[in-house]
Amino acid sequence: MRVAILDDIHRPMNRPPEFVVCASVPKCKSSPNPMAPRSRCEAFDGLIANRERTRFSRALMQQLPDLRIIAQTGNHAYHIDLAAAEELNIIVAKAAGGFSRSAGELAIGLMLAVMRQIPSADREVKNGRWPTPMTHVLRGKTLGIVGLGHVGRHVAKIATAFE
Repeated sequence: MRVAILDDIHRPMNRPPEFVVCASVPKCKSSPNPMAPRSRCEAFDGLIANRERTRFSRALMQQLPDLRIIAQTGNHAYHIDLAAAEELNIIVAKAAGGFSRSAGELAIGLMLAVMRQIPSADREVKNGRWPTPMTHVLRGKTLGIVGLGHVGRHVAKIATAFE
């Protein structure tokens, strides 16, 4: 099976030993023109789509006769015409909840950044000043979580450490 890794801009596929990424493997970059990736992807059976940077329209998939699977690293596939993929017998594999932990951690990280005024303090230090902001904490605050899906459950679990 010939597989191309698309839009590997952060190079996560270079890290795990399970992936051998050769310099000769073409990368398809997103483009306003949905047909642009065709010439760089037509020889592949599988495409690993990193997030939603490359759009897979019906017209593009029809021009990729060898394509059998699109593996999506995110947990949604808004950029893929799912009806067309099904009609063309192209499997779309998505990560179900795969990034929910990192999204939950980011939510808590952003809460800490706001409460501790980290962005403004960082800016001040970079400008040669040493601010003394009021020290606010998350402990004892009320946290509202809209929905307890994959991400919401992770946020709630991490938030318990802050009481």
